[in-house]
Amino acid sequence: MEPVGKAGIGVDAEGGLIGYIAVCDKHIDGATLYYDEGSATDSQEVTAGVWTSDQPVTALAGWSLAGHTSGWTTTTPLKALEADRTYSLYGWTHHNSGSAVDVSLTPAQLEDLTPGKVYFIDHYDVAQNRDVYAMRSPAEFRKAACRP
Repeated sequence: MEPVGKAGIGVDAEGGLIGYIAVCDKHIDGATLYYDEGSATDSQEVTAGVWTSDQPVTALAGWSLAGHTSGWTTTTPLKALEADRTYSLYGWTHHNSGSAVDVSLTPAQLEDLTPGKVYFIDHYDVAQNRDVYAMRSPAEFRKAACRP
């Protein structure tokens, strides 16, 4: 699938999880939170939550992962997060025509999140062979997600 944006995650004032999708080109229809279970050679993705937007996301969207947000439908309710797992949130389209680059984190990393900020993959560092994460405002997240 062609990346058309990025996924991010944040928290509200009460510590509830907020999902974010920033779309640069085309659209995203929904998002899935998952984790891998099994070994490196026999890994399976396990769904921890699924949300569908009532309208295609074409710019920036944020919604509660644990509650109700107008314009979003919870298809699979958020499961309790387990401390020893790494979770990934990504965006998708109904016809697999595009996706939003995922963001991964552990429940321990959630403690570092602050309301009004989005945690996401900012860029890939070729020299260090790793993703570089950032925490920025939603507007800065969209700008960073859509830069060339």
